[in-house]
Amino acid sequence: MSLQFMRCVVPSKQVGYQKDDSAGFGESVGDRIARYYWQLARQQRDLAQRSRLIAQGLRFVGSASGRQALEKLLTDFTVVPAVNQPRLPLYRLDTAEEVPYLVPVAGTAPLTATAFQQVPRLSCTEVFRVVAVPQGMSLVALPAWQVLLNAVDPVAILWPAADLPAELPPSPEGLPIPQVLLIVDRGLAEWNRDRYLY
Repeated sequence: MSLQFMRCVVPSKQVGYQKDDSAGFGESVGDRIARYYWQLARQQRDLAQRSRLIAQGLRFVGSASGRQALEKLLTDFTVVPAVNQPRLPLYRLDTAEEVPYLVPVAGTAPLTATAFQQVPRLSCTEVFRVVAVPQGMSLVALPAWQVLLNAVDPVAILWPAADLPAELPPSPEGLPIPQVLLIVDRGLAEWNRDRYLY
């Protein structure tokens, strides 16, 4: 691979998607590379470095207007400050509960045992909890409470509040709660008579 080719590849990658025809440069590959060197030369205070960049641009430029723009820099020593790229917005979750925990929904009670067992089990990756969801599956996003993280195979069921063994207090607005979301861990084979959660 020639040195000339190596020098050409770097700027061509950086200007390959630019369509800015400012300063008279065309859309040909040569003019785009020349415009790249023209931009670098305008930002350079060192005259020797500036002249070297102009010469590089003149080697690739194809249009007369682009050549004039490069040659103008030989007499115009105005330095244009470099424009920094915008910073990438990065967000960090401070607690595990801020990452939603997806639970498959079996449906509304009453359900048959067959319908309950036919709900596919979800699996997720450790990083960001990416979940592959079978087509047609209903999901509910819940906070990543520790009880959910400890569950082996949780499944959600929409359950009438009137069918619960204990009466629920009213909502903060004072309204009755007609329905609750019941989470059942299919991975627990033994029943604990003293508690619902593990």
